[in-house]
Amino acid sequence: MKRIIVLLLCFMSVASAENIKLNIPILEDGPFQHIFYHDLLKKSLEDSCHKVELVSSRLPHLRIKYYMDIGEVSIFWMIESEERNNKYIPIKVGLTNKFIGKRVLFIKKGTQKKYNNVKTLNDFRKLNWLYGKIMV
Repeated sequence: MKRIIVLLLCFMSVASAENIKLNIPILEDGPFQHIFYHDLLKKSLEDSCHKVELVSSRLPHLRIKYYMDIGEVSIFWMIESEERNNKYIPIKVGLTNKFIGKRVLFIKKGTQKKYNNVKTLNDFRKLNWLYGKIMV
């Protein structure tokens, strides 16, 4: 039923559907970070019955910001700041559930007891790690 509604909505909006071409950068120092965002953007626009063409190019971060300023880049994901919100048009969609900049510690199965009292970074440092082993 859901698929029929989506198809019906797409059929009804064919007359107003746009072909959208977006110039989207790929960070040179993070060649795979873009995949999730590009796929999400393309799928979202296609689900809104648009034909989408994403034109990607590998660029260093500073050049991406420059290209944003002169209009050569259509969209780019950056961490939000007051300066960026004033300079660029922010799109208020939570893509990472505020996990940007968070760290996750994966531990080996069966070693949980060693970490039961670790609640802060300082607690972790007190474990006295050295070359992948806890020094006691």
